[in-house]
Amino acid sequence: MADPRLTRLHPYIRDRQEQLVLNYKAIEGGRPYIAARLSRHACESETSWQGTRTIGGNVAGIQGRKDRAFLVNYAGRIARKINQLVTSGDITREGIDPKFERDASATGLSIGQFMDRVGEFLTAGGWAWIGIDRMAAPVDDQGQPRQRSQAEREASGDRVWWTAWRAHEVVDWRFGPGGNALEWLITEERKEEGGDDPNKAPVPMILRTIWTPGGGVRLYAKAETPDKVEREEKFTIGSPVVPFVPVGVPTGCPCWFDDVEMVCASILNLESAHNENLVQSVFPQLIMPTGIIEWIMQQANCNFDRAVTMARGLNYPIIEPAEAKGVTRYLQPSASDLEAIPNEIIRRRADLFEIVGMALSRDSAQVESAEAKRIGLLDVSAVLAQRAEILQTAEGASVAMSEKIDQAFKIYAPIYPTAFDVGDIKGELESLLLISTAALPDGAKRELAKAFVRKLIKVGKVDKVREAELLAEADEDQVPDELAAFSAAGRPADGAIQDTALNGAQVASLLEIAIQAASKGLPIETAKEIAQAAFPAIGPDEIAKIFAPLVNFKPAPQPAQGFAG
Repeated sequence: MADPRLTRLHPYIRDRQEQLVLNYKAIEGGRPYIAARLSRHACESETSWQGTRTIGGNVAGIQGRKDRAFLVNYAGRIARKINQLVTSGDITREGIDPKFERDASATGLSIGQFMDRVGEFLTAGGWAWIGIDRMAAPVDDQGQPRQRSQAEREASGDRVWWTAWRAHEVVDWRFGPGGNALEWLITEERKEEGGDDPNKAPVPMILRTIWTPGGGVRLYAKAETPDKVEREEKFTIGSPVVPFVPVGVPTGCPCWFDDVEMVCASILNLESAHNENLVQSVFPQLIMPTGIIEWIMQQANCNFDRAVTMARGLNYPIIEPAEAKGVTRYLQPSASDLEAIPNEIIRRRADLFEIVGMALSRDSAQVESAEAKRIGLLDVSAVLAQRAEILQTAEGASVAMSEKIDQAFKIYAPIYPTAFDVGDIKGELESLLLISTAALPDGAKRELAKAFVRKLIKVGKVDKVREAELLAEADEDQVPDELAAFSAAGRPADGAIQDTALNGAQVASLLEIAIQAASKGLPIETAKEIAQAAFPAIGPDEIAKIFAPLVNFKPAPQPAQGFAG
């Protein structure tokens, strides 16, 4: 009879387990995800699908389509990009123990790397868990924990460490009345026993751990009999708590990443099909009339198999009767047919990033209102702020739980950013340049210069000390020479601003000419001549001031766009 402790599942896990496993495979990528999601075509032969050789096995023969398939891991890029955006601001952990900051897990992850991992699990599953553990303290003759010095503890490796758990790895749990502290919780892992003995083959085991306040029990079962307990081990912890913290809110409802995973699976299958089409077009299928085989047999005085080999070379032909077309030819798809699948992949990739809520890249020809851009950026900022709040709450709760398990644990307060600058850098810089053409008072010029400095800091990742120095310089100075040149173009010396000032469209046109010159799209002298002809109200001296800083100007390399990993 099956032991219910080994088989029970929370209703949320029972409903979501299959999709959760796929989501986590998607962000990890590689061969496991391909094996889980690549589909065999309805009429595909065993040789085409499986081949006669396998990766890591028989190296001779034909490699099947499932082994030739490859994955462009969009799901992993998305999860990492969201983490990068959340952690792009300043996360402070005032008072954290430097040793714990460097090594927060049992596997050597720093606290930043650990919380990145938790963030990936949260993205893929909709929720995750942080487990807090500590080596069991030695006991005295009466079975009570024995007090040890800090030096003894460090020498024995006795410390608190955190573990990130995927949503489906915590298979069941129960919160107290009102959703308060956990009453109990069950985790499940795959382990191998006997790995420490080089003379024995390791035995795959399933480990279920039932965590209760102050301790629990570990249940071991063999992989081939997962519902039968092989042995039990009781354990204790140093506090009457269940040492787990939820990250996010567990739910039985689908999450948005389910859609991401399903689109990634469809792209994987389309890419594989397209690759096969390309292979088939490079090695087209031969069609020949049956009569040619008989003719070869007669002329070469050979048997049928030899005649077919001579006729087909290295490919397998389709044999059609003589009353058919009777023309030896190659069967292959047209160029337009080959284009259909890549076009569909592009469309589905656009759907994928629409699901995420952020575009992989923006079409430069697309016209979008300022209102639409503002709303879109607010949506992204709000999602990132919510994610940061979830991670901050979970890390803070884990710190408090750690202190309960080990009173020597050093308390600290994690503070995550609440505002995120996710705007278009190029567009914002162009807006600042447009503003600089106005006749601004000195105080506004300084604020404008500081705005430029802040954008520089965002792009260049300037440290805090240098950031303060640059802002102080901008506050003390007037306005950079380049901005002054642009500003002077729209502000005549005699003060007759209304007579010669450029309107917004004219300023944008002049700015575009300057950008073309700066990016070497136009020779500077040509750009000056165009500007002078287009804007006769601006004197030659002012035109020269505008373009003078661009003579030796070298554009900074642009960062890669989209969800690069």
